[in-house]
Amino acid sequence: MSRVLLVAEATARSVGEFRRRWVRTLHRRYLGRYRQALGEAARRLAAAHEVTVLAGRETLDPEGLPASAARRFYEDELLRNDPEALAFLTRELMAEWWPPRDEPGLTFDGVWLPDLMPVTKGILLRLDVVEYLGIVLRALDEVKPGGVVLLTGASIVERVARALAVERGIPVRVARRSPAAATLAAAGRGLRRREERRALAAHVSHRRALVSTPSAPILFSVSHARHFMVVDPLVRALTARGRQSVVLVATSENHAMRAPLRHAVEDGAAGGHLMDHLPRAEARGLVRELRPVSRRLLARLRYRQPGGPLAGIVAPYARDAVTWSLATARLYLAAAFRALDAHRPAAVVITSDRRMSERALALAARRRGIPSLLFYGGALLGRDRTNLFDVGDRVLVLGEHARQGLIEQGIEARRLMAVGDPRRPV
Repeated sequence: MSRVLLVAEATARSVGEFRRRWVRTLHRRYLGRYRQALGEAARRLAAAHEVTVLAGRETLDPEGLPASAARRFYEDELLRNDPEALAFLTRELMAEWWPPRDEPGLTFDGVWLPDLMPVTKGILLRLDVVEYLGIVLRALDEVKPGGVVLLTGASIVERVARALAVERGIPVRVARRSPAAATLAAAGRGLRRREERRALAAHVSHRRALVSTPSAPILFSVSHARHFMVVDPLVRALTARGRQSVVLVATSENHAMRAPLRHAVEDGAAGGHLMDHLPRAEARGLVRELRPVSRRLLARLRYRQPGGPLAGIVAPYARDAVTWSLATARLYLAAAFRALDAHRPAAVVITSDRRMSERALALAARRRGIPSLLFYGGALLGRDRTNLFDVGDRVLVLGEHARQGLIEQGIEARRLMAVGDPRRPV
């Protein structure tokens, strides 16, 4: 009896959590039919083969599977992945998207635009593709199947399984063609592109406002509402000591940051948005100027087909980065230099090194000779270092344990400073 690995999709729970009720209803119906189809396919295969089912918990009905079928859940397998190896692979895949650093049109005021996006794009690629790569590789190594069966072949993880099985010479077939599964996968790709387009359009159409310019302030950059938990105590402390501060948020689209920004202004800071410093006409011009560069990079991607056996899966992420994210990075960088020239801060404090807005300010500050601090607001470190900690002249961490953890992960000790939690009552 031969062994067969039956690969199903790992339906993202967020797909069923859209605000629109009809989307949630459709997702529930789809999930019910998918579970039924997975059970039927497993029973047919189990009649002649030793079956291992690789699936997400919500896509699998345990009672619908034959008792002889082994089960591997993505949720459990994620914890078995080697995080450092996958982080390295992610960086390698992304490095293939970009030409050498001497490529014209990608360096502005001494800053290379791809340096603004290694974390944001890396997290997306890691979660969508590379984590599943680790899971499928381990399943192939441990199960050693004589064949791989994809339930519908539409989801990213099934496409990853196909690519890896073909590379190893393992026969692959699809159990059941599903227009619904193909539609769901296409909708996910379309929504990702739509989000990129809308982010760029929001920066161009942002309604600019005048931000006051106090003398030699400390400039804070905030990209998420929760980061105000760190910024607010510092603003109040500076105000109490007669020091000026400016708080710039990354985007006006995040309504959750409106109230915290207003409170920071009430506490004595000047406040506004980063794009307030880049006139709308200039923003449009910068996007237009970058289009020939993007077209040249797209042609290069089509020629090179980076990603090896995963080329067809990784290619859309590379195209989105070149088409949309590159232009967004250009706007952030231009706005960052404008903000620094307008405020002439004594120092720049960023609260994350993931977002393009904060990386732009830190890299621009480096070019202007302005000291910058990365205030890492987490007291715990993850299993692997998602943040790169490659920006900021100094990195402030909450506690000596976090400092020692980063030193063990290869961050220079001279850049790390342990401080007390500013949220802790005195």
